[in-house]
Amino acid sequence: MGFRILWLLVLHICWISPKGASSCDVNVAEQQLFAERNEFVLLNCTSACSPLHWKSPLLKDNRTEGDGWISVMVKAELKKEKAYCNYVYPNATLITKAVQVIGYAFPSGVAIDMPDLLKEGALYDVTCSVYGVAPIDSVTVSLTRDGQVRQEKRFDNDSRQGMVNETVTFQFMARRSDNLKDFSCEATLELGTFLTHTVSSNNVTARTFSLPNNMEIISKVWIETGATAEVKCVAPKTFPPENVTMEMRFNFDPLSLDTIVRPDGTVEGRSTLPLSNVPTGKNELVCEAEVFGFARNSSFEVNIYEHPAIAYEVSKDGIGLGENITAFCNVTNANKEVYIIRVLESGQVVCEDDRFGRLACDITAGRRLPEMIVTCRAYLIENENVTEEESRKVSVYYPPQFTDNLCPNNVIWVEGKTTHLPCEAEGNPLPSVTCNLPDNITRKHSGAYTCEATNGHGKVEKSINLIVQYKPSPPVVTVAPSAEIRNGYPFNLTCESDALPASEYRWSLPPDAVVISSSDNSSITITHSTSSHGGEYRCEVSNKHGSATASVNVQITDNTWLIALIVSVVAAAVLLSAGLVFYWLWRKGKIGFYRVESAPCKSDSANEMTELSNGHQLQS
Repeated sequence: MGFRILWLLVLHICWISPKGASSCDVNVAEQQLFAERNEFVLLNCTSACSPLHWKSPLLKDNRTEGDGWISVMVKAELKKEKAYCNYVYPNATLITKAVQVIGYAFPSGVAIDMPDLLKEGALYDVTCSVYGVAPIDSVTVSLTRDGQVRQEKRFDNDSRQGMVNETVTFQFMARRSDNLKDFSCEATLELGTFLTHTVSSNNVTARTFSLPNNMEIISKVWIETGATAEVKCVAPKTFPPENVTMEMRFNFDPLSLDTIVRPDGTVEGRSTLPLSNVPTGKNELVCEAEVFGFARNSSFEVNIYEHPAIAYEVSKDGIGLGENITAFCNVTNANKEVYIIRVLESGQVVCEDDRFGRLACDITAGRRLPEMIVTCRAYLIENENVTEEESRKVSVYYPPQFTDNLCPNNVIWVEGKTTHLPCEAEGNPLPSVTCNLPDNITRKHSGAYTCEATNGHGKVEKSINLIVQYKPSPPVVTVAPSAEIRNGYPFNLTCESDALPASEYRWSLPPDAVVISSSDNSSITITHSTSSHGGEYRCEVSNKHGSATASVNVQITDNTWLIALIVSVVAAAVLLSAGLVFYWLWRKGKIGFYRVESAPCKSDSANEMTELSNGHQLQS
């Protein structure tokens, strides 16, 4: 009794003093519990205070309690529900703790919808269906290959309650590595650390294959009847090549086929066409490759033909200019309607027929040519490369005719070299040409002459102008004023030669000689000679028929000593002349030596006599 009173006193104190409420905290063993649908799960709650109460919308059963604890069984539903363990203070303060109860259901089944035959590189949808699972936000749906997850989808934020049926579609591209692999769908229910449960579908074993969109058929398009023709069918890079079967058909009839497989997966089939009884015309060649029941095929058109055969002749082997011949050209094949025949003259089509396989063609010789090439040609209408032809040569006769290229108006004759006059005429038969030329032609025979051409169909004349050309004559080199030139004086050199065509002039000069050339280079001028202009001057003349040379030596002289000599001679002559005059005058008494003295004045005559007398004495 005393203990109960003490306990009420404590509760009263706690009720009066809220800070003491922490001593009545409520504790639960698990805050989250999982249970299969309709199963009961045990909830436990403890506290330092009593009484405790469980509150939950779930169906409760088997409630038990004691001092500071309480337990109850609740029935799990396929939804998330909470159960609360409460303690209420006398002052109505609530202390509570929640436990979430999650009911779950394993997937009742998982199914996979996926084709087992996969083409390499193609995209495929794989559908995974999951039935009767809860809760959905704990489910992961996966697509696996040989147990390895390839793709997956989670539903973490899905709020649906209760049992759920879910369908997930995955898309993937088929690869060769998928061949003979097991694909399946998996649904995994992950209930935290409590439980992980996976349900798988049946396996689908994939068979991956690869076939080209078109087979490559290798064959001649045009094949002649009776020939042997090999054909091929190539399926590049197939997979798996060991499972590929190939068939070839010619006009719906299967061919015997030899098949080989290359390391890269290419499958090649070879066969020979049976052409012995195949009709001419269009025929179909088909190739088909098949793997795992999937097939590809290609077709190819083969044309079987009969080579054209012709019969051909012409009415004449030779005609005159302006006359006609007839060419008869016929196709001898049975089915003439598939051929075209043509008659050609020197490569040009003259007549054509594409209906009856026979042709009679008239051809006129309208050109001055010694022969016509007349051809009969037959070929397939649909293929001009399949052809047969024969040709005939027909001679064409016509009178002579001079042309400028065979006999020019101006004929060049080279003196001493030309032996045949370059004048001919064309005609058929080849004309004979004669000209009234002298026997030995020299440069003096230039002038007009007449040539005549004749054959069995006529004659013709032509006037020609004969031009006799000749090589340069030996040149003559002259120096003006002379070959000996005083230093500083001008001089001129001229080179002359006779030639046809006119000569070209080239000079070889002394070293360092500076000269002025004439316009045709036949002469050179030195305006002020120096010692460098002395030496040999060589002139070379040439034209297309020959060349010749000549030379001359020029001497440049220095006249300084000559001037000094002349001055000395002149001075000596002047002195000699003066001496002779003086001597002559002396001999005549017109010259002497006189003494001049003072004397008394006398008459002029006396004075003169005295002077003469005195002078004579002095002279003597």
